[in-house]
Amino acid sequence: MLKKHMKMLALVVLMVVSALEASAWAGDRYSRQLDEPTLQNLQTLIMRSRIEDDTTKVLLVNRFFNQVPYATDSAVWNEDERWTTPEELLAVGAGDLEDIATAKLLTLKAMGFPSHRMELAVVNHQPSGESYTVLLAYPDDSTQPLVLDYMYRQVAWLDHRSDLMVILTVPEKVVWQKRDEMKLDDSDPRFVWR
Repeated sequence: MLKKHMKMLALVVLMVVSALEASAWAGDRYSRQLDEPTLQNLQTLIMRSRIEDDTTKVLLVNRFFNQVPYATDSAVWNEDERWTTPEELLAVGAGDLEDIATAKLLTLKAMGFPSHRMELAVVNHQPSGESYTVLLAYPDDSTQPLVLDYMYRQVAWLDHRSDLMVILTVPEKVVWQKRDEMKLDDSDPRFVWR
């Protein structure tokens, strides 16, 4: 079981890094393909939300990206696994749970949400046994994170989500590291195995 989750983490981190290395968040080739109202709505959301408190930012970002239809990478990209930028996600109009969680992280970062208070998490949904990626965000220096979960739709404190078991977390700073600087095994202290 641990090997399966390590493999999932390795794939998660490498795909996020690859997507981010291949595309800048604020103006890559995909922004020209976006439906103008969608891009404009995202830009407006970012600009207007900068003055909001952290919890409000989390709620707005979660609501915005939970409107994006879920689709597997094979259905959208004809690939087994591919991580996309928020612009790619909006350009194609659908994405998988990793794409949506990453888009939420990058959008919150653009709004000024402190990056050291966000982490991607692989969780196991207890009733279904499914594992997938969510974003954990710690608003206003809280010690308990809010869970931005596409499957649940409502933002909730992690301690109120008894249906989820966090398997591992990837701090935001690790997401930005270059691929050649990474050690992807269970001895790497940057990953928090739970």
